[in-house]
Amino acid sequence: MPDMHTDPEQQKRIQSIDYFRSLAIIAVILLHTNPFEYAAVDLMNGRRTSLLLGIMGMFIRYITSAAIPFFFVVAGFFLHKKIMASTGPGKVLVRYLRRLSVVFLFWVFIFYAVPASDMFDFIRQNGYFSYFCDVQYYWEHPIEVLLTGGANHLWFIPALMISASFVALLATRNKEYFLLPMVVSFFCVQFIAKTNNYSSLGASVNIVLAAAAKEMGNAPLTSYLLAPLFVYIGWCLAKRTVFDIRQAIVIICAGIVISVLEIAYITVQYGTLPDELFGIVPFATGIVMLGLAVPGFGEGRTLTKYGRLTLGIYGIHYLFIVHLRPFTTWFQHPFIDIIYPVTVYALSLGFALVFSKNRWLRHLVA
Repeated sequence: MPDMHTDPEQQKRIQSIDYFRSLAIIAVILLHTNPFEYAAVDLMNGRRTSLLLGIMGMFIRYITSAAIPFFFVVAGFFLHKKIMASTGPGKVLVRYLRRLSVVFLFWVFIFYAVPASDMFDFIRQNGYFSYFCDVQYYWEHPIEVLLTGGANHLWFIPALMISASFVALLATRNKEYFLLPMVVSFFCVQFIAKTNNYSSLGASVNIVLAAAAKEMGNAPLTSYLLAPLFVYIGWCLAKRTVFDIRQAIVIICAGIVISVLEIAYITVQYGTLPDELFGIVPFATGIVMLGLAVPGFGEGRTLTKYGRLTLGIYGIHYLFIVHLRPFTTWFQHPFIDIIYPVTVYALSLGFALVFSKNRWLRHLVA
C-alpha cells in the first residue's frame, strides 16, 4: 500500500486514487475477517441457512478479492511515474526498495514483539522476556521470515519489492517485450494451482508449488506469482495520458460478468467455491482506470483524507484481527460479523493516525 506519487513531499495527490485506497483497505479487512462466510459455505453445501447472509458472504468474498490486485496496480502506476520523472532510474528503485524494507522490518518486529493469543500460556509460565528472546524459529527459517514477515499478510511487501524490481529492471533496460508473456505465465500458473480442489492439473501444479514453497520456508508462492501481472498493468497504465470513464466502466463490468460466470460454472459443476478468478484482472484494472479518469472524485471526503494511511492500516490491522478473533467464537451472531471488521478498521485507523503525528513514525504509515 505504499504511496508511490512522483514526489511524496510536493506533488498533488490524486484524490480519486486516495478515495479508492480507503475503500480497498476496508475490503482487505473484510477479506481477512470473512463476514458471513459460514453462511456462504452452508449455502454452497445445501445446508439450511439464511439465503440473504449466504449471498452476502459470497458477494463480500469476491468483491474484496480485487483489493490486493488494486494495490499492486496502483503501486506499478506510481513507480513508473517516479522512475520516468528521474534521470537515475536505478537510484529511484533503490530508494523505493529501501523504504519498503524499513517498513517491512518494522512490522516484522511489531508482530514478533506483540505475542499472539496462543502464546499467552507460555508467557504466563516463562515470562515475556523468555518469549521475546526465543528467536530460534527466525534463525531456522530465515527465508520464510524474509518472504512472509512471520505474519499472514506481510507477504505483500516483499512480493511488491520483488515484482517492482522485476518489472522496472526489465522495462528500463529495453527488455519490456519479455514482461507480458512472463507475467501472464506466472499468473496462469498460480491460477491453475488454486484450482487444485476440482482440477487434476491444478492438483499437480499445486503439488509442485507446495514442494518448492517448502524448500523456500513455506513462502506463499502463488501470491508471489500473482503480483507481477498487476504491477506490470499499473506500469503500462502510467504510459497513458488520457483515461475514459466509459471505457473504465465497461472494463469493470466485463470483470464482474466474467467473475459471475466463473463462479456459477465452478459452483454448479464442482460444488465448490473458486479461490481465484480471471475476472479479477479486468475488475481491478478498471477500478484504477476509473480513478484516473475522474482524478478529482472524492475530493474533500473523509475517506480520501485517510487514503494516505493505507500502508499503516494494512500493516497493523492483522494484529487486531488475531486478538479480536476469539470474541467472534464466543458470540456467534450475524451482528458480530458486522462489528468485528468495523472494530478492526477503527482501531487500525486510530493507530495509523497516531503514528502519522510522530515525525519518526509517519513514514512507516503514510
